[in-house]
Amino acid sequence: MSKGFRLLRVEYLFSVLVPCLLSIYLNNYDVFAHIWILAGFGFYAITGNTLNDVIDMEDPNEKETLERVQGYRRKEIFTISLASFLLGTVCFMNSIVVNPLLGVYLAIIVISVIFYCLFKSLVIINHIILGISHIFLPYFMIKINAGDISMN
Repeated sequence: MSKGFRLLRVEYLFSVLVPCLLSIYLNNYDVFAHIWILAGFGFYAITGNTLNDVIDMEDPNEKETLERVQGYRRKEIFTISLASFLLGTVCFMNSIVVNPLLGVYLAIIVISVIFYCLFKSLVIINHIILGISHIFLPYFMIKINAGDISMN
């Protein structure tokens, strides 16, 4: 596997997409109706991974991260993170325009992940936050997008 591909940690996509795919499967939704949300979460997964790497590059104890990002500068990895965030946001935009509640859920997810990246020392709180932002909110975003949950 190429070094650039390892930098993105694409294997993490599976753990981010499973709650969405579970929601689609358990509720018998058409996967193609939610493809843009799945793509958005895929890009957001890359954003979270690269943002986490940008922050961890400062810590000399993060040997795995330092090995993975060797040869890259923080600015380059942050640029990948920013570009991935913008692509993910574009993927979500149509769904958010139709259902503004999705935007609220997405904002909570983004804030939660940033909180996790900045305050990793709060282990128990961060695991709860990650559970909510990576499992429950994406699951319900698919249900909202399908029309099963509405603001009315």
